[in-house]
Amino acid sequence: MSAPPAIDGAAPALRAPASFLGLPTGDLEDLRPGDIALVGLFLDHGDNRGFGARFAARQIRYASRPAFGMGARAPEVTGRHRGRLLDLGDLNVFPLEPPRQREALLRQFTALLSSGARFVVVGGSADLDGIAIEAARHADGARDLRPLTLPGAGAADARATAQADLFVTVDLAPALDPAAGRGARSRLIEAVGALPACRVRAAHLTGLAAELDVSARAETAFASRVLEALAGLLWRAEAPCR
Repeated sequence: MSAPPAIDGAAPALRAPASFLGLPTGDLEDLRPGDIALVGLFLDHGDNRGFGARFAARQIRYASRPAFGMGARAPEVTGRHRGRLLDLGDLNVFPLEPPRQREALLRQFTALLSSGARFVVVGGSADLDGIAIEAARHADGARDLRPLTLPGAGAADARATAQADLFVTVDLAPALDPAAGRGARSRLIEAVGALPACRVRAAHLTGLAAELDVSARAETAFASRVLEALAGLLWRAEAPCR
């Protein structure tokens, strides 16, 4: 009987998981005030144009790996900020029955808001603002949460609303439309950066129905840059509003 093959102790047994912007991973239960959490949503839109939205988070994570890097990176961490930037994995969307699925998302949004962290949800349908607003009413230290959508309303509209926290939905679909003007993508990123950082409590990045092959590289690269802009916005959120 031959001896089993020798194991090379220097070779890693497992490859580190792909994460948003190459960030360290964490758990919802460990979040604390000042943290910035990025979390995926493995859920498709309910219409024909959205099939494939469930893969958006996965594709952006893959794009963040050094071997497939597309330029997106985590905001620079400085000693002035007391929190952490983390990838929390994906929200639990089971069971699949819509009413019970909504209850599951509502519980998780309430926990995210109660933690004191700010967060971005990546993927899924564009109708999460109602769940987020309801969750804010149940969260510890509850306060009003107002919806804002980009493209559409912009920084001026955000400042004109009552002094409430914002849940910002960033829809990539208009900028990814082949008929969109050449500057549509850069304008969307600029609009994200112009939002009042201290008012944005959470955001939802939607509108990317990622393909499973390299034909989606350009779209995924753009989505990665928008996610980088959102993470940077939330990272600046401790500065007081003026």
